[in-house]
Amino acid sequence: RSKGAILLDARSSADFTRGHISGAVNLPFSEFTQARLAEVLGPDRDRAIYIYCNNNFSDNVAPVVTKRVQLALNIPTFINLVGYGYGNVWELAEVVSIRDPRIGWVSASDQSG
Repeated sequence: RSKGAILLDARSSADFTRGHISGAVNLPFSEFTQARLAEVLGPDRDRAIYIYCNNNFSDNVAPVVTKRVQLALNIPTFINLVGYGYGNVWELAEVVSIRDPRIGWVSASDQSG
């Protein structure tokens, strides 16, 4: 809800298609390059970027199956974003259910109508 902030889902395109937080943009971690980041995130490197991965959800069901915390996607995503010059990077703070109405989860079935 921060003005100008971007919500980044760095999971695979397939998992993003199966379900994601409403308003999120997808750029799989494996596709991070200077050009792709600039294309998806825009030119403002100071804008707030909020990242999330499977471990931000309590459901432990596809497409957000819980992983070991040490292997969670947010860690390398954060490191790489900072390395590419994006300094205002944050992880979503709390663990929530995809059923929590505050996040507006969008699933593939919601998009097929």
